Amino acid sequence: LPFRGREVPLGDLPPLVTAPGSPRSPAENPIDLNGADLALLMTLPEIGETRAAAILTYRETHGPFRSVDELAAVEGIGPGILELVREYVCVG
Repeated sequence: LPFRGREVPLGDLPPLVTAPGSPRSPAENPIDLNGADLALLMTLPEIGETRAAAILTYRETHGPFRSVDELAAVEGIGPGILELVREYVCVG
């Protein structure tokens, strides 16, 4: 399968990428916003390196996230992106 411009064997896909036609419930393994590192955050929809780094910076500056809605306070994450990632994340 193609992944960010290169072919990747199915067994090497990141956690949130599934093979076509393979339904996956995001709630099965949500990412904890308070424990995730840069690489794990980058597996979220529309979260690249810049937004993932902004999430980490926000967490370092303001302490642990108290709710998923608090993501809206992170620079570069508006209501649209928040709704895209909401089902993939949690606050543990």
